Amino acid sequence: MSAPPSPRRAALLASAVSAVMAVGLPWAGAAQSGPEPLAVFAPASLAEAMPAAAEAWRGAGAGRPPVRVSIDATSRLAPQVAAGAPADLVVTADEAWMD
Repeated sequence: MSAPPSPRRAALLASAVSAVMAVGLPWAGAAQSGPEPLAVFAPASLAEAMPAAAEAWRGAGAGRPPVRVSIDATSRLAPQVAAGAPADLVVTADEAWMD
């Protein structure tokens, strides 16, 4: 297991994830009826940054649904998504799993 990211890197990752969520999730939320949470799969390296980014996204606009963040190793998340696990946003830590 790798060392946790430096505070600067964690802040940059949180900013990047927030930007992706701001651009990528609004249309996902529009397709839902009711308060069902948006599903976000993220790598363990973002375990601290993702919940904060999700909360910031939700707090940025009235009526936004909650975000359910699933944190695990990319090598475990990617096969779940490939098998059809419902995810509105998938963030990977390893380029090999992006495709």
